[in-house]
This record gives sequence, C-alpha cells and structure tokens, in this order.
Amino acid sequence: MVIVGLRPSAADHTEQHRLAEDLVRDMTHRYIGLHGIEFLRDADGKPHVKDHPEVLFSISHSGGLAGCAMHVPACNAAPPPFPCDFPSILLSEGFAEAEFSLPDDTPLLSIGFDMEKFRQFDDRTSRRFYERYFSDAGESDPSSDRLIYLWTRLESRYKYVGSWKGEKPSVKGRFFSGRWIYLGEVYYFSVCLGIGE
Repeated sequence: MVIVGLRPSAADHTEQHRLAEDLVRDMTHRYIGLHGIEFLRDADGKPHVKDHPEVLFSISHSGGLAGCAMHVPACNAAPPPFPCDFPSILLSEGFAEAEFSLPDDTPLLSIGFDMEKFRQFDDRTSRRFYERYFSDAGESDPSSDRLIYLWTRLESRYKYVGSWKGEKPSVKGRFFSGRWIYLGEVYYFSVCLGIGE
C-alpha cells in the first residue's frame, strides 16, 4: 500500500523541507517501526533512508503544506485517522493521512510524489508550458487546473526516476492523482508508481 501524509508548514521553503523530512521520520516510525532514521542522497540527489533500501518515499511541499508518499509493504499500524476520500481530502486538525492500494502486485522500484497549490495562469503561460512539457500527453486543454494536474505528474515522474538522464520530460507512466482542499485552497497531487508506457 502507499500512504500519503500531509502537514501544515511555514511558508519558508527550508522549513517546509524540514517538516517534510520530519513527516518521513514519523511515518517510518508509525508504519514500519524504524526509529532515528538518517537520510542519504544518491548521485542524482534523490533522498533515501540510510541502511533501509526497502523504504521507498518521496516528499513535496507547496503553499504551506508539506507532504510525503511512502510505500509500506506490510502495514501493521492502525488505519489512518479518517476514511480515504480521494480524489478530494479535507485536511483537518493539522495532520492528515490517507492510504490507497496499489493497482496490482508488481513490486515498486521507486516512488515519486509532487503536490502543487492551485494558482491561476494566463493563457500565454499555459500555452508555453503545454508546448514545452506536455506535447506528448495529447493535451489541448490549457486551463490552469489541467496544467497543474499535468505538472504534478511531470514532477512526480522526475522524482521517481531521480533525473531526466537525457530523456525528454514526460507525463507517461503509472500514477495516482487527485486533489486536496485545505483552508479553502486547492492542492493537486500525483504519485508516480512506474514509468512504463
């Protein structure tokens, strides 16, 4: 199963990143039973838990929220504090978690997660992003909603791979995507579970 956790955070980028790493520590303790984990980064800068390659996670932060998506092979912990309500979750009481089952029994090699707070783009900016990044997606809808949705897919795929390694950025792969509502603001997210066509 994959568990996604969220926490409100400060607007400061460094503080958001620190809170996202704290969320990884809390989730590995709660769901896997690991204490006092340390982070290492691979050659591409992707973070990993030292001495525990089986722990697959990815973090993101945007607009006052820090988040983590983590693959939990066998979860013995209590269920999340509220029922899963994807694609829309109302974050309450300062912390939210939701879980979703993987679409099949294929083992995960990596995981990528991105979330973005909604913002309005003008038509010129939207078209420029579509032409540059999303021409392979067969998209023709330049709305801000669709652009942010595709952007989270692009970023989560990048985090899954660790870098573009010379390939053209793509939004193709296996994803779980949706949105959250927090304090009246909309946040889009995507979790990349594989990059196969």
